[in-house]
Amino acid sequence: MSRLDTTYFNWALFRHDIKKDVRTCIWYLLFALGVNLLVASVVQGVGMMRNPKVISDVMQNALGGELQDIGDTSQALMESLDSNLLSAAVMAGAVVGPLVFLICRKRRFFTDVAMPARERLTPGVFFTLLLATQAVQYLYGHLVTFIDMLLKPAGGSISEGYSDIMDQFISPVGIVYIVLVGPVFEELVFRGALLGMLRKYGENFAIVMSSLCFGFFHMVILQIPFAFFIGLLLGYAASRFSLRVSILLHIIVNGLSMVSTISRSAEELYGYAILACTIVAIAIFIIQRRGVAARIRAGGSYYDHTFAYGLTCIPFLCYCVGATIVGVIESVSIL
Repeated sequence: MSRLDTTYFNWALFRHDIKKDVRTCIWYLLFALGVNLLVASVVQGVGMMRNPKVISDVMQNALGGELQDIGDTSQALMESLDSNLLSAAVMAGAVVGPLVFLICRKRRFFTDVAMPARERLTPGVFFTLLLATQAVQYLYGHLVTFIDMLLKPAGGSISEGYSDIMDQFISPVGIVYIVLVGPVFEELVFRGALLGMLRKYGENFAIVMSSLCFGFFHMVILQIPFAFFIGLLLGYAASRFSLRVSILLHIIVNGLSMVSTISRSAEELYGYAILACTIVAIAIFIIQRRGVAARIRAGGSYYDHTFAYGLTCIPFLCYCVGATIVGVIESVSIL
């Protein structure tokens, strides 16, 4: 990708445009997140009204002193909710929130999503991308295991807390949400609208920024880094090939994870499978390292300070810090 001619280029205006577009992305995301939480809360509330015993039990525990803090009350409420109701509430918010985002973008959204593919996808490239996603999952899983070992003397475990959260979504509605609905709408927003909006500043910049937004959007400490690294691969797939490719990859990744979560026998088999995927992916990376480096250079930003301008945008920093604080609070309540 050729650099811009600096002779007649207004760098002050360029900096202003980057910060403006990043700021716009964050405001849209925050608005969509607010709608998401509001809709999910309404659906949960309506469901709870149909079962007054849920409210009665939680209020009795909270007021009777059996629960010591708000975190325990919240956990009791989550445990008392039906899995299908909880999944339906989350799915409703996950659909309506992005829809509001897309409506706000209007024609610009379709322009961003319809960004032209830069390469033709081959079965070998798709298989390599799929192997890479499983390698990320395997390596990150071992990192979490290592962190659990450090927390074990204190009686804590971040993986067990996350497993408890995922167990709440083991229901027909939850499976549909995690495997199909979630990936489609997340890809439309993050690899469609956001990446498409920022790609004019450079492919690498758009992929990294959209992945950071995607990671922090999860607001769960255990998920933020994992979602970021998976987002890099999904962003590359969307930018180089098409949004359909990233959607398909996302569906497969979530589907395999859900299968291993539901079936204990499949979990062991899945562990061996992703180990093999990791070995093959690393071997391919070593063999193709020069080609990978060339692709990264080709996607470089037009201006050396593009990342500095984007990453230091105040709304973006507030978004990341706020999501981290929420994740830390959730982790502390679990521990």
